[in-house]
Amino acid sequence: MIKFCLAAALFFLIFFHTLAAQTVDWSTKPLLQRINPNLIENSSFDGSEGWQLDGAVYDDSVSRRRGSGSIRLHHALVNDDWSGVDWLRSRPIKVEPGKTYTFGVYVRSGEWPPALLYLHASYVTASNRWRRNPLDGGGRWSNAKVDGWEECVTFFTPEPGDEYIRLSLGLAHRTEGEDRDLWIDDVYFGEGRSFEQPVSPRKRFVGAMTRVDALGNVEIHRGGEWTPFFPLCIYADGVRDDFTVYSQQGFNTQMWASSAATLLKAKRAISDFNPDGMMSGMQIAQYLLHDGWAYGDIDDLKRKIEDIRTQGLMDYLLWYYWDNEQIYGDWLLPSEVTHAIREMDVDEQGGRMHPIYALQGNVGIARRYNNDYACLVDIVGTYVSSHNDAAVTAADRLIILDNIESQYQPVVVAQINYGVGQDMRPRLYAAIAHGARAMGFWRDFYRREGKPGVEELPWWPDFPNLRREIDALLPLIRQPHWTAWRVTCSEKSVEFGTRDMDGEGYVLVANFSDKDKRVGFTVSGLEYTPSEVVDYFSGGHVASFSNGHFFAGIPAHGSAVFRLHAPVSGVEEENKAEAMQSIEIEDERSSSVIKFTAPMNRRVTIRVYDVLGREVCTLADHLYPTQIPHLRWNGRDARGLPVANGMYFYRLTGKDFMQVKQASRIR
Repeated sequence: MIKFCLAAALFFLIFFHTLAAQTVDWSTKPLLQRINPNLIENSSFDGSEGWQLDGAVYDDSVSRRRGSGSIRLHHALVNDDWSGVDWLRSRPIKVEPGKTYTFGVYVRSGEWPPALLYLHASYVTASNRWRRNPLDGGGRWSNAKVDGWEECVTFFTPEPGDEYIRLSLGLAHRTEGEDRDLWIDDVYFGEGRSFEQPVSPRKRFVGAMTRVDALGNVEIHRGGEWTPFFPLCIYADGVRDDFTVYSQQGFNTQMWASSAATLLKAKRAISDFNPDGMMSGMQIAQYLLHDGWAYGDIDDLKRKIEDIRTQGLMDYLLWYYWDNEQIYGDWLLPSEVTHAIREMDVDEQGGRMHPIYALQGNVGIARRYNNDYACLVDIVGTYVSSHNDAAVTAADRLIILDNIESQYQPVVVAQINYGVGQDMRPRLYAAIAHGARAMGFWRDFYRREGKPGVEELPWWPDFPNLRREIDALLPLIRQPHWTAWRVTCSEKSVEFGTRDMDGEGYVLVANFSDKDKRVGFTVSGLEYTPSEVVDYFSGGHVASFSNGHFFAGIPAHGSAVFRLHAPVSGVEEENKAEAMQSIEIEDERSSSVIKFTAPMNRRVTIRVYDVLGREVCTLADHLYPTQIPHLRWNGRDARGLPVANGMYFYRLTGKDFMQVKQASRIR
């Protein structure tokens, strides 16, 4: 039987670029400019006045600018003992609760692998007495460039009661057990999220089984063809005998497989969402963590990869997954592990097959693993939700990872952790708005640690809806996540982003409030004046557009996608409304009956296309009356061969009209 999940769509949804043809002009990505005053005294170190040096040393021989100096750190963190670390500390700085501030600094190191900087903050009283650390721990590690200066950035958002902040810069983990010098210069602290250096171009990954473009869009190779893929990953509980529970809910990837047996279990998790089963990521942290059950066992890693190949599961492997949270000071073993993967994970021509993905909670160190000196990691992701950061803006880490200089790996995955509560939907939508092209949820606690299984979590019933929406949004998601035009919104509980597609603008919105919101949006720089604002999914009218403004309702813990509809002529609008007033699909055992409405006595063409915009077959090309009682597609292409499971589009066209309907074919 053929089943169809219908959604309204426009024709351009099926004609997005493939990775092979897509190019990205990174010079068009707007810089989050640093326009607000620097609240730091003596930020360029004309001496050390205004700073507290605890082990740190003023160095007038090294500076980013002539005529001043820098601060040198030498003694690093050893065995989690902070007592011997060199520190540089600011005086208390007045802050305003609810505003976001950028803490930026330039850093350099003298040798490879470089030392790591620790950017830390504490909220204090006016008399410099400690009050509390920010909810996310107060600090982030960041990389240091060798023989050159590199910008490091993090954000802080004070809460009610926070009046002053004190900034600290320390030397983090030793590198392979050695202290290494690190220099600091040109410190900045000011309102807003900002960067001084432009974004760096990304390196796409082209593998035989998985490929990722510079924007982070993923495609997988199945049945001799490339298929766009938005990984919806779950950290599955291995205690479960069957992963179908995840597949039926809409997840399409099991994140942390450790053997061919786990990949096979995911492959067998067949559902209407995933008729070919689920993909898997193969975790490698067990080879890298000091307490990992396979620490340093490169031979075991090679055996596991060979076993996956022998069992014919390479096309069900999405990527190798490295949760990089605890080994920032190690370099030699990560180099050996990733080299072994590159050596084993190759096709018959010797080309690589799958990327290495690293989850980086400390986003500033991601560029340490792909630069002029080394290439250990191909793609990256970071947290947009974790256990204790409910007050942290959902996409702050993602924004840093996406905008910091020298970040050459595509930013792909938004990580959402257990404890997200009702905010799964807005967290995911906010992440997509800011450029995420995949998500991971940690984790299912099935029969473990006294916590409820994933089926009992509040967002679980809504997840199938999220899956359907993302499938329909995929062409829009694949566009650059920046535009030359801007949107502003005064509602602090709402996050949003913009996209361009086929000459029209779109706004993706997430509401983190537990209340419905009627939100006003201001649009500037758009090259046309929208005739109206419509819903992406239904095509229905949402709001009028007047003088650059529109108002729209967003449900509690909800989301929306708005299309800023470009104006059309009266004749075009009439023909559009007349073109397809209805379409009905009736399931039969081996085919589908299609009914539609079209203008009377017009020549009508109906064709079927796949998700890459390739024509599958022509169903009709005739002069028709208004109602077509029976038009049948039997699920075969123009050669009479059965088509693969997946998403397809009907396109109905005539002289003055065109309409599209989206369908997912499942045998």
